[in-house]
Amino acid sequence: MGDGGEGLLQLTRNRHLDRMPSWSPDGRYIAFVSDRSGNYDLFRMDADGTNVVQITDTPEAVIHPYWSPDSESIIYNRRVADQRLYAIWITDKAGAEHHELLRDEQLNSYARISPDGQWIVFDKWWDNDETNGEIMLMNRDGGGLKRLTSNSVYDGYPAWFPDSQRILYSSEVDGVFKLFWIGIDGGEPTQITFGAGGDQRAGVSPDGKSIYFNRNIDGTIELYEMPMPEALIGPGKPAPDLNRG
Repeated sequence: MGDGGEGLLQLTRNRHLDRMPSWSPDGRYIAFVSDRSGNYDLFRMDADGTNVVQITDTPEAVIHPYWSPDSESIIYNRRVADQRLYAIWITDKAGAEHHELLRDEQLNSYARISPDGQWIVFDKWWDNDETNGEIMLMNRDGGGLKRLTSNSVYDGYPAWFPDSQRILYSSEVDGVFKLFWIGIDGGEPTQITFGAGGDQRAGVSPDGKSIYFNRNIDGTIELYEMPMPEALIGPGKPAPDLNRG
């Protein structure tokens, strides 16, 4: 649909579950997961819904695909066999080569590459506790792991600001999710949504002027847009060296 909510167009039509779409930055493709192969695998299609290509073929479920900023790679999460864990993988857009970037004894999900291509943000179930998600940062190659949030509530669903130096995410403060942002150097998070409803799965528009997110009010989930708070327009602080400390 258009960015104002108009012109709704159905892109897939079948008896299976097609989920978690991610639009390539060059506008050519949409990556998504589907159980049409008998398991949740990664697929790619043209932006008009044609030319569907299967990218993964694994017995372990694949979730949360996101494109690299150059539209050449897709980062995704793949379940670890026989465990309630997910590792972080990356593949080229054709699915010819797949590389595991991070696997440990905790669940890692929602991995996304920064717009400048240098870092990956993701959320981790700290101590594998599903009620305590934390926002994590690492280098593009999977090294230099850094923890950005540290509290007893769930922090998750991270997304990048266009400057690659700030991260938008949801935190379950006071028992309900609200949107926050934090710099890649860590520091003190800042809350940016308030009031009724739970706010999750947010994204920042490429021009940095709008935030889009899901709001859950009494079990009804709808898509919202809000203008970027004026204080957040523009570049953030310089990036840290993740190879130190």
